[in-house]
Amino acid sequence: MKSILNTIDILLGHLAAGIMTFLLYLSLGAIATLFLITIPVGFLEYRSGINDLDLAEIGSLAL
Repeated sequence: MKSILNTIDILLGHLAAGIMTFLLYLSLGAIATLFLITIPVGFLEYRSGINDLDLAEIGSLAL
C-alpha cells in the first residue's frame, strides 16, 4: 500500500509541476504577444506610415 501511495504522490507531483510550467510559459507568451502588438502601435500613433519613421525608430521596431 505504501508503494502505491508513493507512486501516486510522484505522479501527482509531476502533473502539478507540468501544469505550473505550462501556465508559466503561457503567461510569458501572452505578455510577449501583447508587447509585440502594442509597441508598433505606439510608434504609429499619429497615423504615419513606416516610411515616415526615422532610422532609430525603424531599428527599435525591428528589434
